[in-house]
Amino acid sequence: IDAHTEPGGDGEDVIDAVCYALPEEGVSVPNVIEMSGRGYHLVWYIDQIAAALGWMVEAVSVFFAQTVQMLLTDSGAKGYQADIGYAHRIAGLTRIPGTYNTAAHAYAGYRTLHKGRMDLLKAYDSIPPLGTTRCCPHGISCGEGGLRRYGKHREKADGCSTVP
Repeated sequence: IDAHTEPGGDGEDVIDAVCYALPEEGVSVPNVIEMSGRGYHLVWYIDQIAAALGWMVEAVSVFFAQTVQMLLTDSGAKGYQADIGYAHRIAGLTRIPGTYNTAAHAYAGYRTLHKGRMDLLKAYDSIPPLGTTRCCPHGISCGEGGLRRYGKHREKADGCSTVP
């Protein structure tokens, strides 16, 4: 999550609110929140998988990033944006905690929220099918033929349904 806000702003509160809301949207709470100096990296641990399932990791990562962006947008948080393009390329994202970010003039830190590992197959199966259309009270389309959810509304190919 890129954070373009003033140092000492409400970043921790915004990230905590997003993490708290993720399970309601079908996404587990991340294991680690890394503070890079110019943003936050939400990191999920997964069970060991075969390298051939890298495509599945990418699909789940993009879904998680889209969900985080939706929560940021819905919350009205100013100056925060999930970087969907980098969400599945961990090598370009993760800053080693304790290292110095010269651009931000700050040290990277982290918080561990839990140590449980995610079942990748279950996470993948929970992703709504691509190509669904938007049918929410806001009338907004995701624009990429992907998935979007708002609050208790879950899109389906034939319209929205209310999630119990």
